[in-house]
Amino acid sequence: MAGVGERRHASSVSRRRGGGWGWVVAAVVALVPLVGVAGPASAVDGDGQWYHQTLGTAQVHAAGHRGQGVTVAVIDASITPSLPVLQGADVQIMNGGRSLCKDPDTGANLPATGEALTFSTSHGSNVVATIVGTGVGFEGQPSVRGIAPDATVKFYAIGSPAGNLRNTAMCGGLGSAIVQAVNDGAKIISTQTSGPISAWTRQEVAWALNQGVVIVSSLPSQPGDLASIGELNGTVGVQAVGVDGQVMGEGTSRGPYPVRKITVAAPGVGILLQGDLSTHDWVPTRLGAGTSFATPIVAGVLAVVWSAHPEATPNQLLQVLVAHAVPGDPAVVGHGTVNLVGMVADDPTGYPDVSPLIVPEAKFREDLSAADIAGAFSPDPFATAPTATVSPSPDSSGSSGADVTAGVPGWVWVVVAVVVVLLGAGVVVAVVVVARRGRGGAV
Repeated sequence: MAGVGERRHASSVSRRRGGGWGWVVAAVVALVPLVGVAGPASAVDGDGQWYHQTLGTAQVHAAGHRGQGVTVAVIDASITPSLPVLQGADVQIMNGGRSLCKDPDTGANLPATGEALTFSTSHGSNVVATIVGTGVGFEGQPSVRGIAPDATVKFYAIGSPAGNLRNTAMCGGLGSAIVQAVNDGAKIISTQTSGPISAWTRQEVAWALNQGVVIVSSLPSQPGDLASIGELNGTVGVQAVGVDGQVMGEGTSRGPYPVRKITVAAPGVGILLQGDLSTHDWVPTRLGAGTSFATPIVAGVLAVVWSAHPEATPNQLLQVLVAHAVPGDPAVVGHGTVNLVGMVADDPTGYPDVSPLIVPEAKFREDLSAADIAGAFSPDPFATAPTATVSPSPDSSGSSGADVTAGVPGWVWVVVAVVVVLLGAGVVVAVVVVARRGRGGAV
């Protein structure tokens, strides 16, 4: 990440115009009888939590809708659960507190948690805090307030606390974590990773969708980013926008860097994060940007809506997500910008129990068809390909001034080429990269 020690707006990040937040504020005002009035976007004071005003979370929470009864699986690199911002939140570290990555020397699973601030622990901790954070940091200072503070988060590590697994570990990977999350009863999966979409991953995603699990995934936004399962048929692919309604990065369905599918946009620029990566100090806060932070906001919104309408089916939940998204340029924000107040105010059970995100035919080689999803079966966990996890080194992010993550370096493609050779030799290896999207490839 660049500029991690600076609390500044990410105005220098390349952004494209999407749907204006004024429309969302208007929607909040129009629904006063249900959840009250959210403050205007112009009242934002730069504390990095502007999106709570924009989305109207305080009023929705006051109405009793806080994500209770909903389990969200977060699949990310690593986490520091001892942070004050996570104390009191229902965060469960799965797989016995171990990562799906193994130590290549001992064969033992690496720890899922770590106390030191690294890219991996920062990324995972802040993603989780965006969903269930208490808002209380070190010494009582303000920190990240979760969108769905009463939800349960089950955390699956596919990285290491050390933050750099390029040559040190083999992992079960994203697909294995998805399978475990489904088996563990997750209703929503939030993942902020990217990598080649293998046949195994396709099968595991199809099965999760078949089981009625909502998959929310960050999208690429810059040349050099790898593929995202958020581009697959049936999943929710998330774009990041700022308080001004402009989209971060250059990833649109028109280019200059084409994204194959955009479902919705959500706040993801100028977001409050805990910890200063430049000094490896957890105590300060900073402003960050990326689709990795927009994604848990969407997952949190879905959890809140589900807690307000627990009788809704997963398909009906997605119906209201699409129906109430604030329109913008479809090539930039897909169906539009997520609208929490509009979703909560509506009754999802009045919508058809059919996913609005599944189209009949696959759109690209790795994509899923409706038949793939309908005919999916439970993957054999022992047949899932082991995965070499590539986690970005903290010093690879350049110096853009905004807290974003760097693009995928060229050596990754060398690794991918080696993967192809190994596949031919009967050794199955894939690469999973923690999502690095935005300016220089921000997460």
